[in-house]
Amino acid sequence: MSDAEKYLSQAFVSKVKERMKQKGWTQVSLARACSITQPYLSQILSGTKQAKVPVLEKMMQALGIEVSFSTIENEKQNTHKEKQSDDT
Repeated sequence: MSDAEKYLSQAFVSKVKERMKQKGWTQVSLARACSITQPYLSQILSGTKQAKVPVLEKMMQALGIEVSFSTIENEKQNTHKEKQSDDT
């Protein structure tokens, strides 16, 4: 996984946790809404497993998270710039 992908994954997980808190949802609540198991969701949120696109879509829909292509591109560029700064 590239640095940009790691950053996006971490940013997504942070957003998911933030929305879960706002809604008062537990991992069990979100897992049920996404038709996945709580242990699988826990692995996604801890970064030990990567979710498949259909699962990500279900999570986004359940929590009302919107991601646009421009947002992803901006995050990739920012991560790349940060990496270059770290290398100097």
